[in-house]
Amino acid sequence: MELGLPLDPTFSTTRSEIHPKVSWTGILLYVCSIWSNYLIGYFAVYRPLKWLTAPDVTHGAVRVLGDLVTLGWFAFAFACLPWHRWEEGTFIGTKHRRGLVCYVVWCLGIMATLIVYGALGQIPAFETSFGSNDPVPGKRLVSVMAIVLMALVVLYWIIKLRYLTWYRRQLFLKIFCPVVAIFIISYVVCSSDEVCEYHLHHWWFGFVFVLISTTMLDNRFDYLMQGVFWAFIIESLFNYGFVFRYFFV
Repeated sequence: MELGLPLDPTFSTTRSEIHPKVSWTGILLYVCSIWSNYLIGYFAVYRPLKWLTAPDVTHGAVRVLGDLVTLGWFAFAFACLPWHRWEEGTFIGTKHRRGLVCYVVWCLGIMATLIVYGALGQIPAFETSFGSNDPVPGKRLVSVMAIVLMALVVLYWIIKLRYLTWYRRQLFLKIFCPVVAIFIISYVVCSSDEVCEYHLHHWWFGFVFVLISTTMLDNRFDYLMQGVFWAFIIESLFNYGFVFRYFFV
């Protein structure tokens, strides 16, 4: 998977990091790819298989359009980040088969995760809040597995820091440290409230992980992981819906 290695000899230069190549073609492809995965995931997978939290409820045109607009804003923002070189690593920037592989891996990461996560969601242990006291068999094991997987992702990022330039290393730390602070502060505040159930929804984890991973996108495995993280945002939107005024969902 070429862990930590750049796609080409010039991919880690300071100049390309500060002045990334971002075109309207790349932005449009990024946004349309996210929209396509939403439409496929909802209309071709979750709704036919009745994997939705409310399987008998069909989203109307207004709901679908609203979801697409929300995803479009998220995708547009990520694509335009001054350090996110998604376009440079795909076939748009490389003009090479290797870039096409990165794009395909990214899309497969989204769709494969949507399918796997949807199937796991049919297991009772995955349907409960990990912060609740519901006596559901296997819930503790699921919680441990989720924590271990997130810890492995963070460990991969920390190990990879040694391969990054100073500029990208600083970007990672400037995003990672505030995110960790938010998690800690929110836990402390919620713990002080008797009626607060500390449960950060998986769309929030997906959003945070996509954001952090934009700082070190330079090999196929990174593209795959970012696709996995995007799947949590997409699935959360058509399966639940974002409630921005509540931090804990």
